Amino acid sequence: MAPTVSQEAMATTPTSRATKGFTLIELTVIIIVVALIATIVLPNFVAVRKGQEARNFVSEVRTLAVRARNEALAHGETLAMTYDGTNQQLFVAVEAGEVDENQEIANLKLPEGTTLQSFKTGTNDTSDANWKVHFYPDGRSEGGGFEINQSNLLHSFVVRDDGSNQMLAGDYPDQSNEKWQAGDYARRQ
Repeated sequence: MAPTVSQEAMATTPTSRATKGFTLIELTVIIIVVALIATIVLPNFVAVRKGQEARNFVSEVRTLAVRARNEALAHGETLAMTYDGTNQQLFVAVEAGEVDENQEIANLKLPEGTTLQSFKTGTNDTSDANWKVHFYPDGRSEGGGFEINQSNLLHSFVVRDDGSNQMLAGDYPDQSNEKWQAGDYARRQ
């Protein structure tokens, strides 16, 4: 006669426990550990993404101005770079006449946490609603720019009279001494 195993002995053998699966306590512990890891890691990923968007925006502003200048040179038209504070966007458009609408070429949305301030057209202060920098068919501009504030990290976008642009760290530079007096052969120091 073959030996029989009692039901009690079967319930306590390691092989029978493995076939049953995880206990509710084990599953709860695993879920809690995964949730804790996610709460630690997820905010870091979001912060990295926002930081990357902010860095990209600074370079995309320069790219937008370069595109405006190149389009003006290529097509022999005056283009204007403007800011729409309501929609938080920079625009480049062909400057139309009195009757026609401006034809939009490109736009750039501000990332979350980024503001523009201290607008200048030429060397004059202006409001965000009135800010406009032209790029003329000869590649030149009247100049201007603004400050980009990204969580108290300040950059200054500057368009020069020759149509070139640059991004500087910190406050918008004083441009009042950039223009030479008419008739001078050399810049006064």
